[in-house]
Amino acid sequence: METIVVTELHAVPTICPTCGSYFHRYLDQCPSCSWPRAAAYMPLMTDPLPSIDEPLPRTKSELGSWLASHDVSPELNANATSELSIIDDREPLADRLISAVAAKSIKGPNGEYNTAPYSAAVGRFFAHKLGRTKLREMAEKLTYRYQGGVPDFPGPTDSVLTYADGYLLLRTSRGEVIARIAPERVLFATSFVEQTGTSSLIGLSFGHVIYFPDDSFIGGALRVIWSIGGGATNTFVVGNREGWTTRKGEPGFYFGLVQLIGSWANMGAYARQAEIGLPPYARELGFDAPDPIPEASAQSGRTAELQRLVSDIDRLRAQRRLADETSPETGGVIAALTTLNELLTRQMITDDEYQAKRAEILRRL
Repeated sequence: METIVVTELHAVPTICPTCGSYFHRYLDQCPSCSWPRAAAYMPLMTDPLPSIDEPLPRTKSELGSWLASHDVSPELNANATSELSIIDDREPLADRLISAVAAKSIKGPNGEYNTAPYSAAVGRFFAHKLGRTKLREMAEKLTYRYQGGVPDFPGPTDSVLTYADGYLLLRTSRGEVIARIAPERVLFATSFVEQTGTSSLIGLSFGHVIYFPDDSFIGGALRVIWSIGGGATNTFVVGNREGWTTRKGEPGFYFGLVQLIGSWANMGAYARQAEIGLPPYARELGFDAPDPIPEASAQSGRTAELQRLVSDIDRLRAQRRLADETSPETGGVIAALTTLNELLTRQMITDDEYQAKRAEILRRL
């Protein structure tokens, strides 16, 4: 069976090659189009932190002195220095990354090098770097029309999407916070085509002809679903603002925004997994994951325990499908399912009503 090596940042394909949606690295198929992904998760992360009682270095110059004073081998010393050659000490989270390089250069009580702190620091560092440069720049190219999804903000209202202090931030045009999302909490993000605007009721007369300007626009929209803890999720949907003078994004813009959100979210998920371990992180998202097995029986029981973890994750994914599992070719069915999904996203119908109506629509095929 093909396996997903969850200890590697880019080993898990998180952008669906069929529909372009982002979906969390623990889900085994795309919630939008059901594209399958390998479903074996190997291996578990090691213990999050080694036992180090003294302060760790925070700058590159301190790192060199620290490695020399701790009898780190020349080879490891050279590798540690080269890993940080492109890092500016003044960059946010650079000190955490430098300290993590030092931590992974010494052996733990079991005689092995612990790379979890380094993996966590790499994930946090590059997630923040991507967020404060590309993600924020892309998101702030437009202002948006928030269409609903968050219970405390039924919408719709004009809004602004940005990145700030490690979070994806959605605010109203008055500055009220609609959603503040950490990267490791994002479960699913997708873009879709949407038409905004209507024909104007004000006619413009040119000779004997009266024109009624049409400010409708075939553009795009964005849906993000994230975990809020305890197995619960939240959703927001944003699209283009209406009006002739408003800058609007075409579908390709929202598709590109999903790609950036996906890369940022995957780095955060990878970091969080390294910080606290795979089963605790899965439980944090709401997956029913088991506790790590005792070290004494790790070799004999690890495969069975991991398979139970995968089974639990798959079961919960099936119970909480975030979108349709089918993509029928019949135009009327597609339109009906799209409308039904929108009603569920905006919490205008219950889950039971959604399932009953969905079954009725699919019987048309």
